[in-house]
Amino acid sequence: MANSGDNIQQIIRKRLLGLPVATIAKEQGVSKTYVYNVLNKLPKGESVARLDTTISPDTEFRLIMDYLHCYPPAQVVREHTKEFVENELIKAIAEQYKIGTNEVSMVLYRLTSLHPPVCKFPYYSNIERWKTREIISFRDFAGSVGLTVQELKEILQGWKHMPLNTAKKIRDFTGLTLYEIYFDLLECDREERGRRA
Repeated sequence: MANSGDNIQQIIRKRLLGLPVATIAKEQGVSKTYVYNVLNKLPKGESVARLDTTISPDTEFRLIMDYLHCYPPAQVVREHTKEFVENELIKAIAEQYKIGTNEVSMVLYRLTSLHPPVCKFPYYSNIERWKTREIISFRDFAGSVGLTVQELKEILQGWKHMPLNTAKKIRDFTGLTLYEIYFDLLECDREERGRRA
């Protein structure tokens, strides 16, 4: 079995890819409690899909590992509230990476929220290119395919899978093919199959 540090790194990498706790525990040869103990050091948040970020996946991983590395021992945490410790660490990490505290929070919340990303970045790049080319607002785009702005953002940012009936509505509105719409997810699947082979 890998040592504790290696396991923690792999837990974070797999969680960033959206794998559930049970799957991570099985693949790493550890208990689900062990995985939860790692994740419990991260702050829990709500509605994280509403926060946009331009941070790359590699930077996200380094940021999370830096946060965990700086997390104080249990006795120090007991002297303060968990929220105080989290807020101080978020401020320090934000300053270190020269980004806003909201962006740091978004990255950390993702791993403990109920909506981990379904695939590594990017998610639906052909749709993003189409939106940029057509200069259409999120509100107009969402209304044209029968979704709320929040529902569309959660799909395009990778928090939820895109159902086929939604993809067909986007196809009919944009002129993109289903293959073009799902291209990034298909590439993720192809890479994953290649690693397993």
